[in-house]
Amino acid sequence: MVALIIIALILLLLHFYESSKNIRESILEILLFFPLSIFIITEILSCFNALTHASIVGIWLFIDILFLIYKLKKIQSTCSDLLINIKQIIHNNKVISAIIFSILIPLAFLCYFVPPNNNDSMLYHMARIPFWIFNKNINFFPTMVGMQLYYNPLAEYQILHLELLTNTVHYANFVQLFAMLGSCIAVSLIVNKMNGNKQLQLIAFLLTLTLPVGIFQATSTQNDFVVGFFMITAFYYLMKMFCDAIDYKTIVLFGVSMALCGLTKFSGWIFLFPFLVFYFNKCIIKYKHVFVAKMLLVGVINIILFLPFIIRNVQTFDSPLGAKNKNELSSNLQNDDFSFTQITSNTIKHVAILSIVPINKINKISSKIVSKIHAILGWKINPEKDVKFGNSFSNRFVLHEDTVTNFIPFLLFLFSIFLLMYYRNKTAILYFLFLIIGLVLFSAFLRWQVWNGRLFLPWFLLLIPYLVLVYKNWFANKLFSSTILSASILFAFVCVFLNPSKSIIPIKKGNSLPSFLSNYDVEIIQKKAPTLLSTIRAQYKPVENTDLKLLVFNRDFAASTSFKDSLISVLNFPKEKNSIYSKNYTERMYWMDLTIYQMMQNLSAKIDTKHANIGIAIVRGTNEYYIQYFLLHNCANVKSINNISFPKVLMNLPNTKKYFPYQYLITNNAEVIHLIKKEEIECMYDFGMIRLYKFKTIQHKKYIVTDLFNEVTKNF
Repeated sequence: MVALIIIALILLLLHFYESSKNIRESILEILLFFPLSIFIITEILSCFNALTHASIVGIWLFIDILFLIYKLKKIQSTCSDLLINIKQIIHNNKVISAIIFSILIPLAFLCYFVPPNNNDSMLYHMARIPFWIFNKNINFFPTMVGMQLYYNPLAEYQILHLELLTNTVHYANFVQLFAMLGSCIAVSLIVNKMNGNKQLQLIAFLLTLTLPVGIFQATSTQNDFVVGFFMITAFYYLMKMFCDAIDYKTIVLFGVSMALCGLTKFSGWIFLFPFLVFYFNKCIIKYKHVFVAKMLLVGVINIILFLPFIIRNVQTFDSPLGAKNKNELSSNLQNDDFSFTQITSNTIKHVAILSIVPINKINKISSKIVSKIHAILGWKINPEKDVKFGNSFSNRFVLHEDTVTNFIPFLLFLFSIFLLMYYRNKTAILYFLFLIIGLVLFSAFLRWQVWNGRLFLPWFLLLIPYLVLVYKNWFANKLFSSTILSASILFAFVCVFLNPSKSIIPIKKGNSLPSFLSNYDVEIIQKKAPTLLSTIRAQYKPVENTDLKLLVFNRDFAASTSFKDSLISVLNFPKEKNSIYSKNYTERMYWMDLTIYQMMQNLSAKIDTKHANIGIAIVRGTNEYYIQYFLLHNCANVKSINNISFPKVLMNLPNTKKYFPYQYLITNNAEVIHLIKKEEIECMYDFGMIRLYKFKTIQHKKYIVTDLFNEVTKNF
């Protein structure tokens, strides 16, 4: 059924190309129209509790038929013109086209072959979607993870449609990949507006395509490339309004870009803010009251599109942006200290992590510089609240999607300071200042986090046109341009083919020990191989977390190969952890810890009632989608799942009050465990991180529990 969307995209491309004869602008327009359509369809169907496979298929089929009828006479001629144009572009740029395809094709392979498997996806990006499907609407639902509710949802709406159409998550990662392609095109068009020639536009395209953070994000369901695309597209249409004319088409496209940017993530607005102020001022001077009047249309578009999101937040949290700091379900990640000291400290640390290079000896030097600056100024480099959040300052290079940096563009940015002093280009100096302001504003609004570097991806999309502008004469030198592009492309290939979470080239083979052992595992070992127990006591150390007991892997202990093989054999533990080819689709989701995969296998085997409903009551911080996906896609007896524990703030939601009978309960919440009556339990299985309860009779009880994460962090 994914063909319905592919057909719609092709027909839209033909429609926009027919009027503009510009491939790049036509692609931007369909990549805006598509998510806008999805947003409208989703919000309307949600009002009628009609977000189902049948309704989504029916609507996209209707859209395809409508476009086919409308464009039937001109499809062949327009398609022929488009293909000729594409062939000509590829023919004129054979080497660059080969490089582009050698990056995009492997990324597309990873998007399909490896499911979403990073922490944020498991915690809220993907975890909110099964509840939308279960409720048949996108209204707020019972959960312990507030980010599933009030974090901007547009990227996930697109994933929702793809999942409802196909009943799989194979296409979820493609949302970011298409955003990557759109961003490359938008950046090249901006360079065109800055009077850059075709060579400079291609350089801008390649520098955007080879951003290491972008490559890692392009095969995930994180949303930084999606928000970056909408932001950079809004910037392009803003420049187009100033450079060309303020026609209604450009006004609407700018307004839609701005709205979709905000509906994906607010970071795009933060980075774009100084550019908006500057160009709005220039447009007012140029067009006077005409520009102001037409900007009212932009305001109307944004208000209309944002209204449902704001209403849901206000009704539940009394705030248009969701749970406030220190309230139930708050992420507590917004900065609440706007002092000069805090903002400057955050900015310095952000500059340090953005300039991380693959040589950690150099990174240690920059780390010492940052520490010395803080010491001289009398500031704490690691305030108590950052330490408690696990965000102590670190700028060590790690090839991982949460910590890798775009070091080549950022080092060019730092070096450009000297070029600005020499050339004194007014436009470049203003652009530089706007980039700095965006960086400082981001540092002011969000708390410092070790992985904040990846959140700067939209900022880097704004940076690329600046680099092309400043190094314009340098890029005319073949030696300089070849060196920069070769280094960028080479490291891009490393990121494409050696991504630790989904490496196309297997990095490491062999058996990996389970990261923890539960009581369930120990019972199996006692029955099948009791001689292993003495080594296990040395290899694993007991950890008690309220009522949940498990043995955690002791990394300081060097186990023999024979012990590893024996333990893995007894527990039937998956092998060759670091090769995506030796694991099935579900195992690839659990690349960080196959022990959780094994735990879910054992748990699913104990659900022996057909068409069973499963209640879930897990504490905040648990990667919920690991549980959801396995139950819904790998356990034949599971009919549906739903949260039956939630904080008080969600108790009156319509989706919370929905009737949900269940015979099984999965929990790791101590409050819930203490409230379960022993006489109602048929059996209980302790899998270490979670417990599975089977009840003697059907249960309807729901639990109002404490948001422990908020209680711990609100005083930081």
